[in-house]
Amino acid sequence: MLKSNLSFLCLLQWVALSRSDPCTLCKNSTSNIILSYEKELNIVTANESLIHNCSELENYVAVLEATSQECAAYQSIGTLCGCPEPENACLFCSSLNEMDDATYKPRFPFTQGLPFNPTCEMVQAMGKYHSEAGTHQCQRELQFYSYLCGCPFIFQKRQNILEWLPRVSATLSFLGSSFIVQDILKSQKKHAMTYHQIIIAMSVVDMLSSIAWALSVIPLPSEELGPSGARGNHATCKAQGFFIEFGLTSPFFNLALSIYYVLVVKYGWKEDRVSKKRPYLLGLPLLCGLGIALAGIPHYGPDISMCYVDQSADDNYLLPLVFLFAPIFLVILFGTIAVIIVYWSVRQKERASRRWTMRTDHHPNLERKVFWQSLWYLASFYVSWPVVIIVPFVDTQYYRAYWYLCLVIFLAPLQGFLNFLVYTHPRLQQQHFFIRMSSIIFQNILKGDGAAVASEMGQRSSKSHCEKQPPVSKESKETTSCTRAQSDHESIEIFAIQEPSAYIAK
Repeated sequence: MLKSNLSFLCLLQWVALSRSDPCTLCKNSTSNIILSYEKELNIVTANESLIHNCSELENYVAVLEATSQECAAYQSIGTLCGCPEPENACLFCSSLNEMDDATYKPRFPFTQGLPFNPTCEMVQAMGKYHSEAGTHQCQRELQFYSYLCGCPFIFQKRQNILEWLPRVSATLSFLGSSFIVQDILKSQKKHAMTYHQIIIAMSVVDMLSSIAWALSVIPLPSEELGPSGARGNHATCKAQGFFIEFGLTSPFFNLALSIYYVLVVKYGWKEDRVSKKRPYLLGLPLLCGLGIALAGIPHYGPDISMCYVDQSADDNYLLPLVFLFAPIFLVILFGTIAVIIVYWSVRQKERASRRWTMRTDHHPNLERKVFWQSLWYLASFYVSWPVVIIVPFVDTQYYRAYWYLCLVIFLAPLQGFLNFLVYTHPRLQQQHFFIRMSSIIFQNILKGDGAAVASEMGQRSSKSHCEKQPPVSKESKETTSCTRAQSDHESIEIFAIQEPSAYIAK
């Protein structure tokens, strides 16, 4: 073994002598520099050679070109061997004594592409070589990750924000989705309809994903010197990554809902016909989301504030393409096409209806309101998910886009809450009408104007009720009744918006 090592060193020296511009361990090499040749390094090079100490490292770099990237990579750790430190150098950690283990090799985002896997003390040397104290590069690219080596975390407040933002939005999402599920299940008529079954499936997926988001850093492996709140292991980390990825099933159900609206509004399908396609509208989104989540199990790993697809070992965009870009892009594409089809269908039907109506104060019909309901559901997806696909194109791994990262991890778990707002929107409109009318009547009562109160009630009753009921036939046009209560009409309209196939297709 000793003989083979001596032969290797002799070969290196011969190659070094044959180069006109060899690499030196110290970038600005002088004869006065005294290196610590016995300093242990134990570096495994790109060709899997083991460099035990600084003496072997000096011989190894001598065979490299001075202008090569590999030469620069080894020069960056030269201060460990005694090379002079730059003035006002950046300190990755204030002292090596503060590190839990100076020889530990965590996965740093900024060390990708190096010909070796650096230890914590090597990263300390690299910081001194590349950055000056107080600079953006020093604080955001190096010191932010110092907690991985056990150093005091100077960005603890920002890390706390990253940990708590998804907890807030995920909690809102869980509560909103829970309300939707219980509201549908308590009605025998609702939970038998295809529309509401899609909404339930989407809400249940949001609830499961919200729980994973709300756990934040807790499932991260605690043995890897992660954030202070980490309490898990590799199994819990992969479980969290699975359920976060499984949350992509919710956008697939958004797409199924858009297709449902096309079938009902464009083609006039009734519930009995739509129910025959129920296995596809419910089964395909679930299979797609579950398949993607299961395929990602080997790739889930710790990130800044959660466990998700680990890209640190891959210098390409294949993983985000498969697990993030493609699913979201497909939902955006086909969901948008479906909404355009519904819009065009409603527009054509409104034009046709104006040919026979004589009213100048044309009110939006039920189909238009259904269209807006479908658009709002798709908008809840647009708000929460598409911003996520921009992350790999923003330099977030160096923490330059901190506030954008905050926006992403707050919006990504929020779709369940946004769906809740869309689901309750028709009811809020009804309540707003009664509150507004009650306010006007109350003001007239305070003024003592009884005639105005009676007039206001009569006008609102006749205008909002009689004119909002378009005739179904010539006979009904002549006998249109204004005796139905406004609350009954509003309740039927709300149910029609939330179950289009029961009304529009008739």
